[in-house]
Amino acid sequence: MPAPRPVPLDEYPVHQIARSMRHVATGDRNAHDRSIFHFFDRPRGFHRLWIPIRFDDRFVMVIAQEDADGYRSLDEAPQITEHGPDRRLGRASVDITYREGTRVPVSAVVHLDGGNIEAEVMVSSPLAVGAGYSPARDWRHGEWKGRGWLDRRAYDLTDPAVTAPAAYGVTDHAARFAWDGRVGYGIFELGSFGRHTPSGFTGQEAM
Repeated sequence: MPAPRPVPLDEYPVHQIARSMRHVATGDRNAHDRSIFHFFDRPRGFHRLWIPIRFDDRFVMVIAQEDADGYRSLDEAPQITEHGPDRRLGRASVDITYREGTRVPVSAVVHLDGGNIEAEVMVSSPLAVGAGYSPARDWRHGEWKGRGWLDRRAYDLTDPAVTAPAAYGVTDHAARFAWDGRVGYGIFELGSFGRHTPSGFTGQEAM
């Protein structure tokens, strides 16, 4: 049976698994597919990368989720092309260069069986500020505000008081990717909290 091909919704990869939007990520028909359910030991640490990349001739999705000691509980790295077949690119190893004294990535190299993908961060958006991700203070995904509710807000991302929740949430970094002569664009999403020994983080660094 041929592998399922991408559908138009896959052009905006909000799916939480590395498969086409034709497939929900759970057998629970009442579940919202965009939701992520995690259990992890906050006092110890949690480190997660979610990296969808679109090149002209292929799509690559890298997901790596680890605990404080680097034990990986989620590991995906498929390559999807228009005519298939889909190909697994092995276990991703990601070397990240951070802004000094923080966990803000500047660049990265994603090591895969198919070669190395270089990432250059262009602009960042903390999802806990205005995007409805926990621990957002104003609104969160799925929160009922009443029929017909509309709101518009502006955020000063240079104000530490505004961006404080970002230290406890995920940040999406729009990035340019280079791989074997190809140039692509996508998201370098990073959530890193508490200790992460493989990165040298003790839990005291700023996001």
